[in-house]
Amino acid sequence: QCEAVESIRLNLPLVAPPPSLPPQPASCLELATRTDLQALDPPELCNSDVARRLDGALCEAAYYSLNVNEFVLCTFEPAEVEGNEGRCIGPDTTAFTCTFPPPSPLRPPSPPPPPLPLPSTPPPPAS
Repeated sequence: QCEAVESIRLNLPLVAPPPSLPPQPASCLELATRTDLQALDPPELCNSDVARRLDGALCEAAYYSLNVNEFVLCTFEPAEVEGNEGRCIGPDTTAFTCTFPPPSPLRPPSPPPPPLPLPSTPPPPAS
């Protein structure tokens, strides 16, 4: 007793897995906790604001973007002479690149809820 086995071959296109993102420098993680000075109106650089030249914590809570994926963290240099302003710098030579995942596709809007049933009307009175 032999049973015939029929195989079916589907010609489906192969789907490549999504590319994995390269490892990110630790600095990329810091961007979420800092302010992008280029997003301000008007855009600024690290040393633009006097407050950042005087306050190291305020300076180092900022960064600026050179382009879509290239960033520079602001770093504080205290004043060399007591009473002078320090410097909040972001040298382009310290720029680093971050690769962010593409945005998720937008979900279609939810369908409206079904209409509520009409109240039932009582039968007309018998005459």
